[in-house]
Amino acid sequence: SSSKTFDQSYGYNIPIPSFTTFSSGNIDFCTIDTTTLLNSENYKDITIIQGTPKSETFIASGDLYESFTILNDSIAENIIEVYVNGELWEKIDSIREAEEVTSKVYVVDNLNDFSGIDISFGNDYFGKKLSLGDTVQIKYVETLGLDGNIGSSNIITTVKSTLYDTEGDEVDVYCNNLDSIIGGDDIEDIESIRAN
Repeated sequence: SSSKTFDQSYGYNIPIPSFTTFSSGNIDFCTIDTTTLLNSENYKDITIIQGTPKSETFIASGDLYESFTILNDSIAENIIEVYVNGELWEKIDSIREAEEVTSKVYVVDNLNDFSGIDISFGNDYFGKKLSLGDTVQIKYVETLGLDGNIGSSNIITTVKSTLYDTEGDEVDVYCNNLDSIIGGDDIEDIESIRAN
């Protein structure tokens, strides 16, 4: 497709979906929300976290309280989206909190050894049960923890994702971090937990 460079006189808006990826060259960062760069804007401040977007797809067997396991000990907390047959479902804390039989909800639980997560669904009494053959796509972010912190500005300068305007044409956009990006941490080790 054709490529366009964005400037203030550009005629179309540019959607920036969640999981859009940026890079410092060796460390990835991504958006956690969907936003749009309007044709009236020169730039857009967006919220990012350190991490590389990942996606896994499963086919449902239609079981009650069906669950799927992702083995990855570096999943960023609470940055998970679950799609069933292409439709985004809602995360809740407990499947028993599902307000209706038809509620399209899921629950995320850490595995006991923190080696990954379980994504669980309802039973047609507490939340909607998956049907045989449903396609379940789970999007998440794999983080470097403490090693992903960026202590200075002007480090994140590459847009890794391909972006398109509202006409469907590929556009060239540019990025730069104006602040440090810190706060990432590793999983607390057993000795630290015992001491605390």
